[in-house]
Amino acid sequence: SLAHDIGSTSSTTAPQSSTSSGGSSEPREIIRVNNMNEFFEKTDFGRTLKPKSRKTPYIQDGCPIYEITEKVGNPHLGKGDFCYLDYSHRDHLEVFTHQGKAKCVLNLDGTVNETKTTEALS
Repeated sequence: SLAHDIGSTSSTTAPQSSTSSGGSSEPREIIRVNNMNEFFEKTDFGRTLKPKSRKTPYIQDGCPIYEITEKVGNPHLGKGDFCYLDYSHRDHLEVFTHQGKAKCVLNLDGTVNETKTTEALS
């Protein structure tokens, strides 16, 4: 099953530091959504992913898992990867490989959440 426990780590915004894919640390606003449909409709990153992903029959911690079906222009998320919205926090996507191995945690703007990625990979 694809629904492996890949490590789990809550719509409001608050400042948080994050390392972007460029490697610089800068404050950003936390984006929170209630579900994947809201993510797809209300965020730029979600609008990019929607036509390049499909909902699978798999569930992780009560969350539907989506498969990335095409290149999405993000170096941390590729064709064949899987992701789901963390329903505990509703502010990031847990990303894992087709083998169910944790890959990274992405903020809803597409940047890597370094702290949660380290937790997921440990």
